Amino acid sequence: MFLALDGFDTAIGGRKGDKNLQDGETELCARMQAENGEGVWYTPDAVVGHKVFEYRTETPWLFKRAFWQGYSKRAMEELVPGSSSAESEFLGDLLRDFLPNRVASIFKSPSVSAVAQLLMLVLLTGTVGLGYAYGIWAWSLTR
Repeated sequence: MFLALDGFDTAIGGRKGDKNLQDGETELCARMQAENGEGVWYTPDAVVGHKVFEYRTETPWLFKRAFWQGYSKRAMEELVPGSSSAESEFLGDLLRDFLPNRVASIFKSPSVSAVAQLLMLVLLTGTVGLGYAYGIWAWSLTR
């Protein structure tokens, strides 16, 4: 299927086109849906190996990635209408369920690492939000 659709759009991604635009798989899946009438199937039992390079665990890289991920989410809303529903649902779950539960667990069993993880969660989520806001502005200039 990947080859039949000519792979990822070269205008999306870190090596070609808009170097800050991520989520090429979102656009590819939208083309797959349009071409075949079927999208991607979720297989919860699938096992996937993914190599994470050490530099991708460093704080500056994480913040840069978070910002451009927010920008990319906004861009995908323009390029692939309707693509933001899963992200909106995840953000709702994060703010409504996960965050309050994490705060409650810190009060029950305080630890420096748990507070640091919560702080990073809040800061990185906020950074995604800043990238999204930047995306609103940047994509408004293309109209």
